[in-house]
Amino acid sequence: MKGMLTLLAGWKSNPESTGTFRTLRGPIQLAGLVAILAICAPPSAAAQGIKSLLESVGGSGAKAQSAPIPAQVAWANEQIEAAKAEEANEPALVERIKASGLAEARLEDFRAATREVQRHYRSAITIMEEFASMDSASESPTIAPPKSEEEAVAMRDDLRHTEFDRESALGERELIERLVSQNEALETNAERAARQFHEEAATAENPEIKARAQLRLELSSLQSRAAAAAAFFGKWKLAQQEIVLQKTTARQDALRTALRTGGFDRQLDPRRAELQLAKLTEEETALDKATEALKKNYSRFADAAAALREKATTPVEKGRAAAADGLAETAQRLLSALQAQGFLIADEKAHWNGVHALATGEDAGELRSTMAQAEEIIARQNDLRPSVDRRLAEARDSLLLVQRNLQEGVKDPITKETMEETVAYAQRRLETLGNLMAKSRQIVTTEEEFLAEVRTTLGKESTARRVTRTWEHVTSTIHRIWSFEIFPGEGIHITIGKVVLALGGLVLAFLLAGWLARWTSHTATRRFQLVEEQKSLLERSVFIPLTAILALTVLHWLSIPLTVFAFLGGALAIGIGFGAQNLVNNFISGVILLLERQIRVGDIIEVAGSTGKVMHLGSRCSRIRKFDGVELLVPNSSFLEKEVTNWTLADPQHRFDFVIGVAYGSPVDKVISLLLSAIERQPEVLRNPEPGVYFEAFGDSSLNFRVYYWLELGGSLNALQVGSELRTRIDRDFRAADIEIPFPQRDLRVRGVLPVSIEQTNPTEK
Repeated sequence: MKGMLTLLAGWKSNPESTGTFRTLRGPIQLAGLVAILAICAPPSAAAQGIKSLLESVGGSGAKAQSAPIPAQVAWANEQIEAAKAEEANEPALVERIKASGLAEARLEDFRAATREVQRHYRSAITIMEEFASMDSASESPTIAPPKSEEEAVAMRDDLRHTEFDRESALGERELIERLVSQNEALETNAERAARQFHEEAATAENPEIKARAQLRLELSSLQSRAAAAAAFFGKWKLAQQEIVLQKTTARQDALRTALRTGGFDRQLDPRRAELQLAKLTEEETALDKATEALKKNYSRFADAAAALREKATTPVEKGRAAAADGLAETAQRLLSALQAQGFLIADEKAHWNGVHALATGEDAGELRSTMAQAEEIIARQNDLRPSVDRRLAEARDSLLLVQRNLQEGVKDPITKETMEETVAYAQRRLETLGNLMAKSRQIVTTEEEFLAEVRTTLGKESTARRVTRTWEHVTSTIHRIWSFEIFPGEGIHITIGKVVLALGGLVLAFLLAGWLARWTSHTATRRFQLVEEQKSLLERSVFIPLTAILALTVLHWLSIPLTVFAFLGGALAIGIGFGAQNLVNNFISGVILLLERQIRVGDIIEVAGSTGKVMHLGSRCSRIRKFDGVELLVPNSSFLEKEVTNWTLADPQHRFDFVIGVAYGSPVDKVISLLLSAIERQPEVLRNPEPGVYFEAFGDSSLNFRVYYWLELGGSLNALQVGSELRTRIDRDFRAADIEIPFPQRDLRVRGVLPVSIEQTNPTEK
């Protein structure tokens, strides 16, 4: 992996040393087709046809496309020789550059492009020679099944390392594909520049300008050839990686088949679980040591970077500080990758601990719990992989950037040493992330195999055993929920079961306190002849303290300390102090009203401009029914703070009066007699005090009489109805006696005046 990344980093060592891949898109797609056929086809068929398939994917340019491998090797050697010839012509090129007035640094661009052409074609020839020497028929590997658990453990380790190798190969393939895409973009820029220089050379009139344009055109063409060489090499490297992936996949399948054939693919085995846990413990110990050592190095790197930043004044010192910052940052990212690997080991240990518990003592609750844990681990690992993929891509880019900067030529030895160390840490981080991805996939595979094995085992059980398992699972789940602590680790053992029992106990205490309070009030009412208000006061006086006592008893029985409610009690006190003043005020006012009995149920009162009968005296407010049937809720504090008229407080007998007028000339004695007779015939009017009729005044239009009578309010008596019936009877008696009730009238007297004289004139006189 390290050598491959170093080799590929040269593709971008010079920003201008790029070229075309457009002519290679067809061959690269054919290389992908080779990989698909190699993976999907049977192993023997894939191996037999690999040479013929590869002969159709190599080459670049008109001569090399679709040519067999020997022809492509020869063509690549021709390109190398052409590049060497151009190197030999360097003195003439130097003279041309000087004559054209170009910067001498352009000579380095020509040299770099020429070296790129030779290096990439040599690397491609090496890969093609490997393909040419391949056997025509390589068979799929055959692995004998293990005979013991120790051999199975070693085989599983081999399988895991194979998975790591496959992940590394996938990462390299992705890196090559990304570099190919980047070079395609650079090739487009080179072609555009070449067209521009060609036009400049064709249209230039000044010989010096024309010479400069011609040199730039040649440089663009040379860079295009360098890019073509890089693409040629990349195409063959992709084909090589596909073969590596094919072999790795075949070995994985063979290892899994051997484990399955030998019967060592089961996980519910205590011996296997113990060995896995021991191995994971060793890995965890080694990882802890590596993490601690890296933490120390990171601290040292960070301190060194900070010190260099403080005293950096010259460009060299600033370069050293930047390199030190890059090293510290890379070490920090490597530390994060190692910590993530520790999380994966923790998931693996949790899985094998659950498996060991199941294998040693199969329990339905433990089985369901381990299955749920496996599903959670699968979901967590599936969520983790996209993040690891992004980190892998970022790690590859970071490594390529540092390698490119290093190869551009760092003159300061300290900066160069720091960057080389950064490359080492970046490669280690990339390798760690690759292992992280492989381990994540392995964990998911292990969990899926475990779930499949458990489901298969459950499917073979009898119906009675399934019912028993289900019942055990239900009871264990209920017990787990019932015993779940709400405040763990705080010295307060409050479980969900205690909360449920406390709520039920408080409800029962509330009902019991209400029943006892009602029983007490009924008994006291029968024995002591209490009125309704006293009965209500006694009931509430018994209910409130009894509820508090029973609630405290329930909490003490469940061992729930009152300190749990300390915060709630403080909040309640603040609420009473600021927001519940009116509530407490009304409650105390209600108690005072019940004790003083200034207002009782059935009284007719007038308060807040409304008159009605008191229907209920509550703890917060009282209910008054007005004479129009509307019920009014009045806060108890209003009875104490405002003026209240109680019509029935001391004596329910009240006097009513009204004025009636008759026409002038009516017999006064007869009018008084008729009025007294009408009052006496009204049954609701009291005889004691007796009613009275008085000739009150001579009015403007009538003789006015005032009628007085007494009623006893309360019960179903309606004073308005009595007054209406009495007035109706008086009107009827007056009509029978021809006594007129006048309406307001006025006498109008008109005085006489002298006549007005009117003179008439003759119109003809004018």
